Order: sequence, then C-alpha cells, then structure tokens
Amino acid sequence: GERTVADGDATVLRDFQFNAHCRLGKSLDAPFTTSVDSSAHTAAIAFPGFDPSRTIKAPEGATHFVLRSTAAVIDFREEKFHTTTCRSAMLPLASPPLPALRLEHALGEAVSGPVFLALGIKFWQEINGVVKPALDRTCNAMAIVDVGDPGNRPARVERQAEGEVGELSVFLPL
Repeated sequence: GERTVADGDATVLRDFQFNAHCRLGKSLDAPFTTSVDSSAHTAAIAFPGFDPSRTIKAPEGATHFVLRSTAAVIDFREEKFHTTTCRSAMLPLASPPLPALRLEHALGEAVSGPVFLALGIKFWQEINGVVKPALDRTCNAMAIVDVGDPGNRPARVERQAEGEVGELSVFLPL
C-alpha cells in the first residue's frame, strides 16, 4: 500500500490558498473563467470588463494592483516540471471600468502531468510619484483556480460573479 502523489487526485488542490491571512476571493471578486487544455498545451484566465472599485478590496493606502497568473505542469513520477508566469499591467484602483483582460500561457510539450493554474493579486501604492509595494501585504492573495485533467480532456472552470465568494463550478466536455 504505497501511496504516491502521481497516483493521487491532483484536483483536490483546486482552491488552495497561498496566503493564510487572505483568500483570493476576499481581495478579488471580479468574475473570471479559466481554461486548461492539456492536449493543446495552453492555459488561460479571462476576465470580462470589470470595475475595480466594485470588485477589488484593497488594503488602506493602495493605489494600484497587478493580476498575476502562473501555470505549472508537474510530472510527479519523473520529478520534472515546467512553469510560466504572466501578469497584467499595473492598473489603477481608481479607474473607470476596465476592458476585458486575458492572461495566457503556452505550456510546452516537454513535461506531461496535471496542469495547475494559479491566480494572484498584488497591491501597490504611489507616494510622491514613486510606486512601491503596498505596506500592508496581508491582502496580497494567490490561489490555485484550476487543475487541468491529465487525461487530455479540456476543462473549463468558471467563477460565478454572484453567490459565495470563491465558489467554483466545473464543466468537463464529454
């Protein structure tokens, strides 16, 4: 009865929060969809246009934010991995509604295994024309928002705008 990560269910890591002090849904309540397509070796997070003043809860003093996405393909048997990271531009918190935004990853074919897609938000503050990380970093949050099916079936996860914060619905095509 030897248990291994490679034989386990990687999807249990969906909604894993990297900051114990702040869940992603506490700082970022904008709706988004994710797509992980293992056969096409791609992953993405897409936001429709959103209003930061209504969907982002920033720490006191913050003036800007950056959305960051990381995709990791991990082969637990061979102990190999491949990661990519992308981020939005630095966006002002006090802005009119933002247009649609897409964070895309090309995963490469060198590693096979489950695809973990994480989303995070980091806050910045501008003081006297100089932008620095926000002093209160407890609201910087990151979570695994999707885990791609290693069986090469595309998966799409949609976070609903209404309902409980952080609620995820999974759609797997047949």
